[in-house]
Amino acid sequence: MLALINSGGLGATHFACHNTFSPDGSFIEMDGGRFKPALLAEAGIRKLLQEAGPLVFINACRSAGVAPTYTRMLGWAQQFMSSGAGAFVGILWAVRSDSSARFATAFYRSSAGGATLGAAALAARRERQDDPLDPTWLAYTVYGDPYATAVV
Repeated sequence: MLALINSGGLGATHFACHNTFSPDGSFIEMDGGRFKPALLAEAGIRKLLQEAGPLVFINACRSAGVAPTYTRMLGWAQQFMSSGAGAFVGILWAVRSDSSARFATAFYRSSAGGATLGAAALAARRERQDDPLDPTWLAYTVYGDPYATAVV
């Protein structure tokens, strides 16, 4: 994953996984080891994703969370956006797997229909707000221009 990011060739990317979050930061367990936001430092310094400007969607608990470092707050959204991603979608708290899958499906359906990022997020929220005991639909946050459209 890191080699693909550092090559600048990352296109629209969706993670459907488990994100481990603690006050020390986040990580996603992958075959090659722990994938952490700090590993995107080179991509951020060199703006390696700027040309492609991909949509990055991490559909995992607390993927929009941040952890303090010595000089700033660090998280997936900050690292992908500083690397040049066009938009980032993440989750602020723990959510249900089935509800998160339905939210993503609704988001992509709207995006594929030409909706802007803001409109796609709103449509997915409205579609998924049917269960008053499941606030998953409120957990999503979108970083990027709400009037931009995504190529999915």
